[in-house]
Amino acid sequence: MQIRHTTVVYHSIRAAIWLALFLLIPSLSLGQQGVVDFRFAPAHWQTIICMPDDWLKTMVSDQGALTYDYGPGPYARPLTEISVGMKGVSLRVSRQYLEDPRVPIVTTLSEGDGLTMRQVAFALVPEKPSTLPKDGKNDRVHRLGGLNGCVNWAIPPAGTDPAFRNVAWGNNRPIRYSVQVEPGSKKIVALGVCESYKWGPVTRLLELHVEGAAPLTVDPMKDSTKNRPYVYLFHASDVNGDGRLAVESHASPRSPDPNVILNAFWIFPDGFPVEDGALIRGELSSKAEVYYSCGMEWEQAAPTPRVDAIHATFSGKHGTPLVNVRTRRAMKFTASGELRSEGPFFLFTRPGALSASKTNDGWIIELPEGSREAEIIVVHGASAPDIQPARTSIDKSRDHWLSHPRIPRGRISVPDSGIQFLLDAGIRTMYQVRDVVDGYAQFQPGPSVYRGLWAGDAMLTGVSIVTLGDSSAARGFLEAVLRLQLPSGQIRSLYPSLALPETPAALTACCIYASSFGDRAWLKQQWPHLVKGAEWIGHMHRSTLGDASALHYGLMPPGFVDGGIAGETADYGSVWWAMVSLERVIGAARWLGTEDHVPQWQALLESLATAWKKAAARDMATDRFGNRYLPITMGDTSRTTPQRGQYAFLFPFPYGRFFLQPDSLVQAMTRGNLAMLDSTRREGLVAGSGWLADGIWSWLGGIHGIAHDLAGNASRASELLYAFANHATPTGVWVEEQAVKGMGERTTGDESDAEASAVFLYHVRRLVVRERMQNLEFLAGIPDTWLRPGSITELNQVVTEYGPLSLRLAISPDGSHADLRLSPIDGRGSRGTPVIFLEKLKQAGFTYADGRALPDRLTGAWGKGLNVQCRRMP
Repeated sequence: MQIRHTTVVYHSIRAAIWLALFLLIPSLSLGQQGVVDFRFAPAHWQTIICMPDDWLKTMVSDQGALTYDYGPGPYARPLTEISVGMKGVSLRVSRQYLEDPRVPIVTTLSEGDGLTMRQVAFALVPEKPSTLPKDGKNDRVHRLGGLNGCVNWAIPPAGTDPAFRNVAWGNNRPIRYSVQVEPGSKKIVALGVCESYKWGPVTRLLELHVEGAAPLTVDPMKDSTKNRPYVYLFHASDVNGDGRLAVESHASPRSPDPNVILNAFWIFPDGFPVEDGALIRGELSSKAEVYYSCGMEWEQAAPTPRVDAIHATFSGKHGTPLVNVRTRRAMKFTASGELRSEGPFFLFTRPGALSASKTNDGWIIELPEGSREAEIIVVHGASAPDIQPARTSIDKSRDHWLSHPRIPRGRISVPDSGIQFLLDAGIRTMYQVRDVVDGYAQFQPGPSVYRGLWAGDAMLTGVSIVTLGDSSAARGFLEAVLRLQLPSGQIRSLYPSLALPETPAALTACCIYASSFGDRAWLKQQWPHLVKGAEWIGHMHRSTLGDASALHYGLMPPGFVDGGIAGETADYGSVWWAMVSLERVIGAARWLGTEDHVPQWQALLESLATAWKKAAARDMATDRFGNRYLPITMGDTSRTTPQRGQYAFLFPFPYGRFFLQPDSLVQAMTRGNLAMLDSTRREGLVAGSGWLADGIWSWLGGIHGIAHDLAGNASRASELLYAFANHATPTGVWVEEQAVKGMGERTTGDESDAEASAVFLYHVRRLVVRERMQNLEFLAGIPDTWLRPGSITELNQVVTEYGPLSLRLAISPDGSHADLRLSPIDGRGSRGTPVIFLEKLKQAGFTYADGRALPDRLTGAWGKGLNVQCRRMP
């Protein structure tokens, strides 16, 4: 199948036929056909087109528009969108695609009234790197820990200081500024907030902090009025005498939304008379020692102009092309034909605009009538570089991406063009979504609402980067995560929520990285972090021993579970992650030859194992299909949505050897939970497992499939892979959660979701090679269709916990021979072995070349390669 020409049709007869067909087919069969056709693509999506590590995360909508300015609500929805149309013509998108999954050049075809429009949207190759420099800050103000912001997010009343229009926002984390002042000095600090999204009081509560002053909890919607500016005064002082004043906005522990805002701040000399009204009207801004409009850090620190473009061509009847600019930015049309904002953002067209008219939500630019070609060029920068014609720029961008040295290429090849398309597009997406913050490159869940560092992603994106053999990127990411460790030993990225799995997940990732690359020196260097983290886990465990009647007695205290479970509650996922990390740090200690802490860690592991099994026996439940399963929440007596939060079971499952021990309760729980999850599937994936009621959380299908594969259900693991793939878009990205077809068009979470890309890569990898106990097992989960004549499944220096390896399974074009080659593998001191699963080759009729029957499994040895020649009689 030629994936790059796959068609997506909107509101068409074909869509109606598909929907009718879906309603007639039992839901469990959907997505199991072994073909990638994007039948369950979300109704709407955004495709990322920026450079790797780019400060500007440009995306393209499913309608072909360039999208910018993502704020703290509406989440993952652009406030600036630039699209092309034709005057008086209603155009409908008929197809959107990539010519090459490695190249983020998005082509969108639209048709209507005898006219066809072809749009090609792309980012031009910048003259200099588009990554922010390590010292990207102004002279006095430095923002720490993330630079999320949005220009013209708020719309305050006329006469308000313009600083209130922009906003800094922190996604599940505080906004932190450090401002240079005279050491030990005292100041008057005013913080300004202006909420444009929330709908009423107590929908977003902020806790404002200024060094030397008491914190203040404020409600930006206390008067139920959107876009109303407020200022709050603090008598501040440089308490620690370091010459830097901390200015911060945190989420109140009572806030229903953990994402925080801050629009502006002013710093005045101590004793300066500050009146709220004058401050809001902007009358005091020129008199402040520091006057700062928050949220413009990315644009202000940009090292070089960034340019995006749409190249549109028109065929069929003639008309007048229009450029629709929907934006909240204050803009004006200049005599030179540019539409310019107050800041470093503008656009122009080729051919030049004839006119531009203001609308209620932006501008309409009219191009010359009869134009058969148009270029819309969008610049983030004070001036435009010398921009070549679009066709030349497209060729340059394509060549740049195909030769990009920072993105691992060719590590995994599979004989399904659809799966390969998503692998290649997903690897690129992970590096595009990555940011460099405070000098550290951090992989992130997404480019908009979840643009930030999540410690738990060390075990999502992190392990996939390890698989690709990018040791530098993986190591740097883990070091960025370890910077979040508190003096208590806890590793914490989320606030105000207390997510207990963050620490053990990060410890586990460090151990996997070190083992995979054989990097004892790095592990030894980071060992104090791991010891402190394990001690914190022990402290959390001991904190549960005070009340023997508590549901979580002897386990872990209540925390934030996620996956559709709000609030803090005691759950099994945090216990399992604690056990996974203890298994790993015990193994790492022995590998390093430093066993001082091993006895106490081993005792803690055994204590947790005994306690969770006892609690699980108490909490086992039965769903409406008769499946015995373990709810994630301890003491959970609800039965309406047993799948809710079960990511907390699936996520740690591949990494804990205790899950695979011959324990009757554990095995019963595993079988029951998987059967329960299978019974909730719609469109081939579990429905209702996350925040979107009855929605699909696509990448849950990946960890669901990995769990099935480990449990010996290879066919179900393959089905889940294809169902996961078919919830992607034709441009190779996923949205985080989406409505089931026929149940609306809602999506939630991020778009161009890098976590989904990472899980998809890891799902494919583990179907070909997986770590199981101390063995490395090959070909246990590959789909039957990958053994067709002419097929090649290949791993090229893919990295596992037992070292790097190469594998090649090739079936001859006529299907008569199979050649299996496996490179020597280090083993990293494991007592296990490499094991090749030959059952599927055997079932397909293959024997050894001399006619002897193939065994179901072939056991190898560390340090020795394998070459198996097979034949199949006609």
